[in-house]
Amino acid sequence: MTNFLKRIFPTFVGVFLFFVFFSCVSSTKESPAVTEQTFVNEETEIKADEIQSDEEKQESILNEIQENSQTENAESYAPESPLEEEISAENSEKEKEPFVEPDLLEIAQEIAGFELFLPETIPNFARDSIEAVEDSLIEVVYKNISESSNELLLRKALGNLDITDDYNKYSYTKNVNDEGTNVLLRGKSARNINTVSWTEGDFSYAIISKTGLPQDFALSLVHQIF
Repeated sequence: MTNFLKRIFPTFVGVFLFFVFFSCVSSTKESPAVTEQTFVNEETEIKADEIQSDEEKQESILNEIQENSQTENAESYAPESPLEEEISAENSEKEKEPFVEPDLLEIAQEIAGFELFLPETIPNFARDSIEAVEDSLIEVVYKNISESSNELLLRKALGNLDITDDYNKYSYTKNVNDEGTNVLLRGKSARNINTVSWTEGDFSYAIISKTGLPQDFALSLVHQIF
């Protein structure tokens, strides 16, 4: 038995070494492939990361452009402030309304193109507003101090026409020559005159009162308006 083992032992060792050598060779051959595959995988992952990064940058740029566009559109169509709306409304009304309401008589005179002289004071009345039509007419509105609904209108206009704009038929109508000026009085009675009109030179004049004025009081204003 011992001789038998002695005879096969070298053979067994040779076979064992052969298998060990073969295993090492196989492992060595497979290693480059694994390394190469690992390198390819890493390179693919790097390229994928770069592509993803580029896509994220493009998306960021597009979002920024879109936000800027929305901001510009919002600014273009931003609602007007209360002050701007008020100014816009006033300009719109001025375009529709032929009258202009200046703050001063001097401005009204520049608009109308002529001067207007008024009484320094009118008893029981205070000047409320001035209106003007370009190259045509000036109107001054007075209101009664104790009764604001009681208005007194004084007008001066170019031409020799009736500028009272009152086409009512009154029971009392009288022409009065007052210091060389022919004055037409119309109203319910001598104590209740609603319109006073006259012409002088190139201009027409009118005094208008819806509630009525005493005749003497109305005539006292005629020579204070020119």
